Amino acid sequence: MSEHILEMARAQVRVKDGKIEVLTDPMIIRCPLREDLYGCEKEFSIYRGEGA
Repeated sequence: MSEHILEMARAQVRVKDGKIEVLTDPMIIRCPLREDLYGCEKEFSIYRGEGA
């Protein structure tokens, strides 16, 4: 059983036993690199049901 705390868009995310838990909201609204690579216009939390 492993647990990792990651940071994505300056939000902390816990990954534990294959489950993802968003700990803090994203602090970065828009990232030009992610927009280019993935077509994401803004960051959002799919696990909290917020965003685009």
